[in-house]
Amino acid sequence: MENSGVVMAGYVPEYFFAFLEELDEHPWLFSALASILVGLSGILPLLIIPIDKTASFKDGAGAATLRILLSFAVGGLLGDVFLHLLPEAWQHDLANTKEGEHVSMKCGLWCLFGMLVFIIVEKLFAAAEAEDEEDEAKPNGPIKQIEIEEIEKLLIAERKSRGKANGEGICVGNGTVSAQQLYSTCVFNNNTKGEVACCSAVSNSNGVVKCKGSNRWMGRCLLREAREKALQVSKEKSEKKDVAGYLNLMANSIDNFTHGLAVGGSFLVGFRVGLLTTFAILVHEIPHEVGDFAILLKSGFSRWEAAKAQLATASAGLIGAMTAVMFSGARNAIEAKTSWIAPFTAGGFLHIALVTVLPDLLREDDKWESAKHLAALLAGISVMAFMTVYFG
Repeated sequence: MENSGVVMAGYVPEYFFAFLEELDEHPWLFSALASILVGLSGILPLLIIPIDKTASFKDGAGAATLRILLSFAVGGLLGDVFLHLLPEAWQHDLANTKEGEHVSMKCGLWCLFGMLVFIIVEKLFAAAEAEDEEDEAKPNGPIKQIEIEEIEKLLIAERKSRGKANGEGICVGNGTVSAQQLYSTCVFNNNTKGEVACCSAVSNSNGVVKCKGSNRWMGRCLLREAREKALQVSKEKSEKKDVAGYLNLMANSIDNFTHGLAVGGSFLVGFRVGLLTTFAILVHEIPHEVGDFAILLKSGFSRWEAAKAQLATASAGLIGAMTAVMFSGARNAIEAKTSWIAPFTAGGFLHIALVTVLPDLLREDDKWESAKHLAALLAGISVMAFMTVYFG
């Protein structure tokens, strides 16, 4: 072995070894760069997921492809929990367990606690969403919309009655029309979107719409405002994100923090060890990120929103790496204080996989699609098993 080292030294310039030693002097720099590189893997699915950016995720081919990716995500999460996170947590606790203590008890409790926290968070989100929907359903709710068909009837009536002695348009008799429900939904005053003459001629008094003059196309104003309101309501509903996406981002942030700790700690040992650790984490994360991306798409995120969210969670990895470097003198203490993170994250991943994602997949009636879902799930487990065995 020594002879081979001498031979190696004969072929490799001495400044190369000096260069490697110099790299070992800057662990904080390479820890930061490696964490950023691992974080960038979060946008890789944007390039490789075979879903067109204009595809609908509710029906059609886009939805079928998304369900297959979600099945892969479930398999990847289960594989990550049972083949990586929990074994790693048990191994760490086994090395630090005193005689008479139960290793599985400690990890199991943290895993259950992680599941419980995610259940509580999802419940809170669900309660808030239910309250919003209840407000929208109230007669005087903030986004209660007028049926456009109703306004179109008023528009027709207005055009028929224009020029008659009893008033202009739908303003009849004493210049009032009982339209409290219409007014509570439409916004007439301070309109800057055109047809100002129409809208400025309308005011509200005791819940009744008044027309302040003749030759006013009040029906047109009502119709336009109703359409704008309906479009706004539709946009708000389409932009709502499911809680599953936020839960997944929370779990990923915690997981990325532990990856950052590992990267920072490895570069403290040496540059070459840091490179190997970064490569192992990167290879392990790529299939994981594909599954995470699919979960975000299912939760209502657009492709670009999902990519930005993934990059945001990557900042937790950078924080973890800097934490490991800054407290390098207390490395054992950091490991002891963060040993709960792996089983806690495992509990969160279990909740996302089995409670949030899997139930939707189980509703599939088509046998061929169900078979593809099962195959994708097994593929997710297999990929994580392969990564753990060869790059663990």
